[in-house]
Amino acid sequence: MGLLLSVDDQRNVAYKVLAEAWRAQQGVTGNVLVEFHSADQIEIATKMQKVIKSAHRKGCDCVMFVVDQESHDPSKRDLLKRIRGAFEELCANLSEGVTVGLIIAHSCLECWLLTDVQAIVRFQVGKRGVRYNPSQRGRTEKYNPPQAVEAITHIMRLVAQKRGVKDTKRVKYEKSRSGKIAEQMQDLKKAAQRNGSFGYFLEMVVCDQDGCVHRQPQRD
Repeated sequence: MGLLLSVDDQRNVAYKVLAEAWRAQQGVTGNVLVEFHSADQIEIATKMQKVIKSAHRKGCDCVMFVVDQESHDPSKRDLLKRIRGAFEELCANLSEGVTVGLIIAHSCLECWLLTDVQAIVRFQVGKRGVRYNPSQRGRTEKYNPPQAVEAITHIMRLVAQKRGVKDTKRVKYEKSRSGKIAEQMQDLKKAAQRNGSFGYFLEMVVCDQDGCVHRQPQRD
């Protein structure tokens, strides 16, 4: 079954990478498409319906809406409430043969990447042969987005130090690198145990569960 990921992040390659990798491991066939739709664009059920109809024309009968929680931003709470309400209305009027889901990333994509710190190391090391084994973080929902970015940057700078880089201030995480880091995540099942929303994302991208029935456990 073809899958469309509607993501409120313009830098969204990592979501596609993770979905494709997990679906391949589960033996699921079908294309994975990813599109940027801002949270404002999906806060009404009719707008969600437009995304679904567009996805169907592209061969996707499975649509997952993915939104960052962004716990550091108080304005996001009301927006998420509206999006959840829109999803409720969508489910009440959903056409047969369409699989949908709403995934709230706790608290951001970077928290998902931190579920496998060695993937960050592998990305930063590349083919240089430097070895570094940082301690794996526990549950990663505890980080807000700025803290998660800082944690990833810290790991990247420690790797740079081991490579002999003296001025590591220029070494920093950028969202454009998230897809390459995601490609280095090797044990997605174990990583999912460190972040509930990431685990739910993997469950839903297989497209064998109805997101209107199998809802994501909420933390807020």
